[in-house]
Amino acid sequence: MNFYLQSFLIFLKIGLFTIGGGYAMVPLIQDEIVDKRKWIDKEDFIDLLALAQSVPGIFAVNIAIFIGYKLRKFRGALAMALGTYSPPSLLCWQSPCSSSSSSNTR
Repeated sequence: MNFYLQSFLIFLKIGLFTIGGGYAMVPLIQDEIVDKRKWIDKEDFIDLLALAQSVPGIFAVNIAIFIGYKLRKFRGALAMALGTYSPPSLLCWQSPCSSSSSSNTR
């Protein structure tokens, strides 16, 4: 399977089935990226976690970007960030509260 598609699907799965935000995703990301696939070692993962915590923005997206960039530069970062960001953005887009045709008009 293509690396970009595979990494997108990994982070999509993590984003879909994790409740509790970015910090709840850390053990799942570590399991998939460090333990199962061995794409990066544990020391690098810990360094990337510290870096992701220190920059502004959504933690889960930050860690996905940093892991992707370390592995495959811009394209890797893009694939992993889109995988992480897609589930919540699709849920918000499909939410009836965000609809412009809402019956609650003032």
